[in-house]
Amino acid sequence: MFYRILHHKQLRLLAGIFGVACSATACNLILVPQGFYSGGLYGLCQVVRTLLTTKLNITTGVDIAGIIYFLANVPLFLLAWRSLGKRFLAYASICTMTSSLLLSTIPVPAVPFIADPLTSCLVGGILSGACLCLVKISTWSVTFCWWMRSKNRAENTV
Repeated sequence: MFYRILHHKQLRLLAGIFGVACSATACNLILVPQGFYSGGLYGLCQVVRTLLTTKLNITTGVDIAGIIYFLANVPLFLLAWRSLGKRFLAYASICTMTSSLLLSTIPVPAVPFIADPLTSCLVGGILSGACLCLVKISTWSVTFCWWMRSKNRAENTV
């Protein structure tokens, strides 16, 4: 099955979008109701969202962490276009736009589905990690392998 996904462009993109959708769902339905933040750039965007909503009393109908996440990725898109090519930029931007849209629109429940914080952390982390692994394998694997191979060439060494 993975062989078929990796060698068909549309299936790779659909698998990436499915992985992003599952990861956003796990984040908003399992991790965020417990008060947990994600790691990486999205976690930083969640901190900025919390500061904006608590200190400046900014309220919106959607979760602005997803919007901040998309805006924070724009400079990374420009770097990807210059160094990694158009196909990588296309796959990464589609997955990031889908992730930003879903992270902004999936409602966070007031009461967590899983009452225990430790269990919620483990289940949410495993689901989110497995789904993002699917994104990496399906949409970025070919370009990432090409990029790593080009970095290891003899003319790139000192």
